[in-house]
Amino acid sequence: MFKTTTDIDDRLQQLRDEFVLSLPDQFANIDGLWAAVKQQGITQSHEADELHRAVHILAGSAGMFGQQRLGDIARTVEKSLHPLLYNNEIVIPTILSTIENDLLTLKNSVRSNLIIHEDFPTSPRYNNNPTTNIGLLANDEVLANSMARQLAIYGYPVQCCYNVDELETVFFNQTISALLVDIEQPSEGSLVSPALATRLLHLRQYDIPLIFISTQDDWDTRLAAVRMGAIAYFKKPVDCNVIANRLSKLTNREQQEKKRILIIEDDSLLAHHYADILRQADMLVEVLAQPPANVIHSISQLRPDLILMDLYMPTCTGLEMTSVIRQIEAYQGIPIVFLSTEPMKEKQRSAMLVGGDDFLQKPISDDDLVHAVSHRAERFRYLNALMVRDSLTGLLNHATLKNQLATLQAITLRYSSCLCFAMIDIDLFKAINDHYGHPKGDEVICSLAHLLKNRLRMSDVVGRYGGEEFAVILPNTELTSAVAIINDLRTYFEKITHYHESGIFNATFSAGIVTTAQCCSMQDLVDQADQALYTAKHQGRNCVATL
Repeated sequence: MFKTTTDIDDRLQQLRDEFVLSLPDQFANIDGLWAAVKQQGITQSHEADELHRAVHILAGSAGMFGQQRLGDIARTVEKSLHPLLYNNEIVIPTILSTIENDLLTLKNSVRSNLIIHEDFPTSPRYNNNPTTNIGLLANDEVLANSMARQLAIYGYPVQCCYNVDELETVFFNQTISALLVDIEQPSEGSLVSPALATRLLHLRQYDIPLIFISTQDDWDTRLAAVRMGAIAYFKKPVDCNVIANRLSKLTNREQQEKKRILIIEDDSLLAHHYADILRQADMLVEVLAQPPANVIHSISQLRPDLILMDLYMPTCTGLEMTSVIRQIEAYQGIPIVFLSTEPMKEKQRSAMLVGGDDFLQKPISDDDLVHAVSHRAERFRYLNALMVRDSLTGLLNHATLKNQLATLQAITLRYSSCLCFAMIDIDLFKAINDHYGHPKGDEVICSLAHLLKNRLRMSDVVGRYGGEEFAVILPNTELTSAVAIINDLRTYFEKITHYHESGIFNATFSAGIVTTAQCCSMQDLVDQADQALYTAKHQGRNCVATL
């Protein structure tokens, strides 16, 4: 279950307290390693590497836990240690003296009043549960009611208001996810009056998308809309199918799977700090604190959208681990982002050359961490979607859908559950293309795609099988329930109004449904569903058939 913000704040404070309590042990380890390095008197030793790693961990984690000044001192020590790592020679006395003085400063900072609980902001709030109520400010009751009915088909309840006072009351009493505004207000003139514009700007405090509707399509009107905060603009007559598509994007109605992040970091406190911050931003996070043996297994299980990796770890460096990961073809494209205090450009370039994608400097603020990880993971998903999704509708493409069907059927058989598979085909689609044109035919296809995405369950899988044909996988669903679900969708679809210069029209679809109880293989499911669809067509179309 996802933790509340209060839980996260308490957890982060606990981690900060644990970090402060760990400081004496961390410095004792650093002091012991330094004694061993001095005794050996040579560079590039195992002890020198371990000393650098221990200081590197302290430099990177101190700032994250509210000890910024301690982190600055530790970074100074880390820089003074570089000659021990990169010079193949006897340690000269001046180097030893510099390191000795820097370590003494670090030691004093641990023991003195310098280590304090600095003010720490509470963790940032992220909106994880957007609602889908839509506000509509209109002057034409007929148009408002028509829009409300059409948007309701896609699952968007619309609150119609005819003045700003009504609208503000709606805002006060319930959560509104987006606001549609008809900017022709007859009582105020041809466009929104200055007074109304001011009140609309005031509503922007609610931080919701503002969409304008107008008969005007000139530059000045569109610019005025932008200055009042509009992020979308539609010309009348309004096509609610297009508006529904935009609302789906603006309100995050297209519920995306949580971004999956793998953290590879041997500093347990720091790793769990990162994890808690990213989880609060609604990401699915796994921490791997004992690399490298479990790395490949963790990647195969989690299928991460991004790997967040420390550059310096025991037994295996981040560069070496990245090289191993990139040996596997399936993992070539996963973004790997290094987190380190490493200031040397040569090291950073080396990280990029072996397959790293970015380099984030420790310490990094919680907000910067969330935005950096989210942006790169989103980019990876976007590029990956180009390979697995249909370009017109955004649904799974033919090949990916069949892979999903094979996987879910195997799971169904393993656990002796039930799965239904439906094939859907838009009726008389060639006639729609011939009479209204192919662009309008594409809009009809997209309207059905949006309906399926918005009305089906999160657990259901939807794909475009080809042309005007769609497929739906309904896990854990009996045949009678599946028929009821698809029939409801059919009823909704025939109510969607499509606009064309020659007039308005509606479209329908036919569907065939089968269940795993009737089929023994994935291909058998497809063939039998196709046969059921053929039956529906011969029963007069606009119906659902089974075998």
